Amino acid sequence: MKPKMLFEIYHSVQKVEEILDEKGTKKYIISGIYTKANSPNGNNNIYPGQILQEAINKFREKVKQGKVKMAMDHPDFCKGGQLKETAAIMTELSDLDEQGYAKYKAQIINKGCGEILRSIVDAGGTVGVSTRGEGFTLPEQEWPGLPGKYNIIQSGYKLKNVDFVDEPSVSESEDTMQLENMKRSKDMTIEQLKKDFPELFKIYDATFEEKIASLTKLLEDEKAKIIHTESYSSKLVTTIKEMHPELFVTIPESDVIKTKNEEVENITKKLTESEIKLVETNKKISILESEKIKLEKEKKIEELKAKNPEYFTSFEFFAKKFECCVNAEEVVKVFESNKELIDNVKSDLAKKFTPAPSKSENSEKKTEALTEAQKQHLNVMNSQRLAVGMNSWTEEDYLKINK
Repeated sequence: MKPKMLFEIYHSVQKVEEILDEKGTKKYIISGIYTKANSPNGNNNIYPGQILQEAINKFREKVKQGKVKMAMDHPDFCKGGQLKETAAIMTELSDLDEQGYAKYKAQIINKGCGEILRSIVDAGGTVGVSTRGEGFTLPEQEWPGLPGKYNIIQSGYKLKNVDFVDEPSVSESEDTMQLENMKRSKDMTIEQLKKDFPELFKIYDATFEEKIASLTKLLEDEKAKIIHTESYSSKLVTTIKEMHPELFVTIPESDVIKTKNEEVENITKKLTESEIKLVETNKKISILESEKIKLEKEKKIEELKAKNPEYFTSFEFFAKKFECCVNAEEVVKVFESNKELIDNVKSDLAKKFTPAPSKSENSEKKTEALTEAQKQHLNVMNSQRLAVGMNSWTEEDYLKINK
């Protein structure tokens, strides 16, 4: 039986710090809690502390090597993880503390998903941190000190990655966790919830009463404004009537209210139009930023092609290596690594298959046909050339080099 994929999401306050490195370059560091042991989450799963700590210890090796790329939302598993979805690179993760929490720290990338992530957090938005793992669960089990039954994660659990997402699945407090468990009971009522969680409902009631008081005050203020307007209109009507009775035209109170309502509707309409334009402008900016990064990437490929044409013309696979690159910096890294690989292979081939020394003047001249030994040598060399993307030699090419 194969282990199943396990996705757990934790919602907490994520902190973003701006720092300067030794070179004076700005870096944005995000940190927060990403998992919790020994308590049920929104998926009714419980991760025992020892099992979760073992998974964290193994996962830390990937963090040290810079291999943990935190994506913006879980990637499409049909396509696999894509570099363009990366929002941050994880740099640290802690062990479980006494309360069972584990924290992470990551460096946000300056473009694409990283820029979106930083903007959301800077604006006061909350972001969920989701773990992706693989393991077995033992369902319908009791846990000491908690009511109900849970799915217990078994030994061998592997933590695969951590991403930024939106929907929560790990509860924020003990009361909330118990409340989530109670929701699964068909017999639970509002009265029973109030009885089991009196302090929680006191908070809700106080918040509700505060909002009612605020709305009541707002309503009273608006009524006072209307009364003031009506009083002023009445005095104005009296003054005009006394000074110029022949020019006096009675304005019904209903028309005054109608005019005010029309003004409110016009202002609301303009505000809605402005919000729509703002959203469209932000979309255009995002598209332009993406186009800029794409053009910079294509320009860098052309520059490398102009400076190193032999790699692009001799090796068919070379140009395709840049399709997955996100930006110009990644293009340079991919080029240098593949160039180094090809140069090493060519150097090894030159050492292993050095042409045989030419015969002396007294030796017999080579014939146009290859000997069996030469044919075998040519086949070996062609296999090596094809392995690195080079064209095969003909017998004529071989004779030119081995004369």
